Amino acid sequence: MVSKTASKKVNAVTKRQQALELRKKCYTYQEIADALGCSRSGAYKYVSKALAELTEKVRNSADELRELENTRLDELWTKAYDRVQDGDLTAINTCIKISERRAKLNGLDSPVRSDITVTPNVPTMAATDEEKQVLNELARIRGGLDDDE
Repeated sequence: MVSKTASKKVNAVTKRQQALELRKKCYTYQEIADALGCSRSGAYKYVSKALAELTEKVRNSADELRELENTRLDELWTKAYDRVQDGDLTAINTCIKISERRAKLNGLDSPVRSDITVTPNVPTMAATDEEKQVLNELARIRGGLDDDE
């Protein structure tokens, strides 16, 4: 026999899954609430909780993958480091590359700062007298020029 608590948990998980599926189909929270027989805020809570659970699963999967990759890098490092002790320059470079990869994988490097300068591509051809007149009139209307300019 299934306890009432277990039954409620199963029901809540099912509702969260259904709510998320409906949200993925672009249903509004009110439409989800109507379909699941709950309030609009309840529908929002179902979707939010389902998304949080999904995010946690992805985070855990990424952590597991990161751990596996770190183990592989450890094995490679150990093999190369034996040759580093003998002064092998190729092995030294290999260990440096492994260290760089590990730092990137684990987020140990500082963010790279990039300064970007954008220069507008201004047309080089000169405006005609008529175009200058229109531009001056627009500037005057917008308050950029006095009437006598």
